[in-house]
Amino acid sequence: MTKRRGVSLVAGLTILLAVVLCLVGCKTEEERAELSAHRDEALAYYQEKYGVKDVRIEEEGTSGSYGLFGIQGDDRYYRMSDGYCVIYDADENSFADSQQANEISRAATDEVLKPRVEELGATEVEWPEIGLVENDAISEHVFTTFYDGGDIEEYLAEEHPQLSGMQIRVDGYEDGYWREIVESFVSGLAPYVDFGDTRIVVADISISEYLPEYEHLRELSVADTGVLGLCDVSRSGTCIWNIQHFVALAPGVMFVSTTPNLELEDGEIYFVEAETVEDLQATIDAAYEALPDKSSDNSGSSYVTRDKAHESRAVIRSDQPVYKLECSERVQELIDNRALYGYVRIDPEVAGNVGLWYHVDDVRYGYRMFLAAVPTDETTRGGDGYHTPWANNLYVLGTVEDNAWDKAGN
Repeated sequence: MTKRRGVSLVAGLTILLAVVLCLVGCKTEEERAELSAHRDEALAYYQEKYGVKDVRIEEEGTSGSYGLFGIQGDDRYYRMSDGYCVIYDADENSFADSQQANEISRAATDEVLKPRVEELGATEVEWPEIGLVENDAISEHVFTTFYDGGDIEEYLAEEHPQLSGMQIRVDGYEDGYWREIVESFVSGLAPYVDFGDTRIVVADISISEYLPEYEHLRELSVADTGVLGLCDVSRSGTCIWNIQHFVALAPGVMFVSTTPNLELEDGEIYFVEAETVEDLQATIDAAYEALPDKSSDNSGSSYVTRDKAHESRAVIRSDQPVYKLECSERVQELIDNRALYGYVRIDPEVAGNVGLWYHVDDVRYGYRMFLAAVPTDETTRGGDGYHTPWANNLYVLGTVEDNAWDKAGN
């Protein structure tokens, strides 16, 4: 019996595999006709654009990303016998190719981008890829219209290729008019390109030597020392700003917004006393005591129901009050929608050498405290300084003991 069940299982898996392969590889007559039409159109486009007749298609496939059943998408690529690539854009129902990519990219960089970047006064530049199509199937720079070697601005105004990865640093003064200069630079380029993931970093010229050293400018944060502002440019040429303006939540506890286009004003968000540490500790203790000692739902390595065998309560050590956030109406609306986020900075000389912890008004985490930030003389990055305030959070400056993971055996 065991042997027969094994054969049945193998047979079932074989049938399933055959069905999957059929679904992936078998196309309807209509789909095959559509692919054939695109192939013919791609060849005709290329031959007519460059006046060649002896070229042929040597390879073709889907231009897209890996999915459950391989490369997915409606776009297609065609590798020509002369080595260049033609791409079909299904959304635009158009073709583009790579034959003139080097010539166009060089002219666009030398005659359009570089003069404007020099006029901007950039101190550091990561030059972009121009017209790049990159996915799991291909990586090619392609353009739709023919470039005759003439006026590159006129060509770009018609083609409007996308820039990928342009990163620029500009040094300015804290009270300067750098924002207007950056926006003027962007609006001056907008008629010729789509900006893609362009970022412009404005550094404080007086302390720019203290900028953190990252491999790429895009890794800088508005919370970093020496940064005045970050401008992320949308494809259409809209500047999306983050301005470095730390506001005081409490003495020595500062917060800077990274919510797009939100520069907080002084006094718009701050801590007020909510209760004592003893009150909050009582809330935590009660939430912990409400857990079962050991749930029968949890067996072996399975852990589906919280219990005291796997969890432990947070114990707060602090001689300071428990705080809550007081906010302006617009900031409170963002918090209610969980749309306010940024970095917390703690000055240990003012606030003490302690962390900022918060308690979430959520029954699932009632016995826990979470770390918002640790003291630093510059800024905390990653999980320790980045914070999204939730409505009704309670905050404590101090230390917290919590061995939940140790009890869980992790």
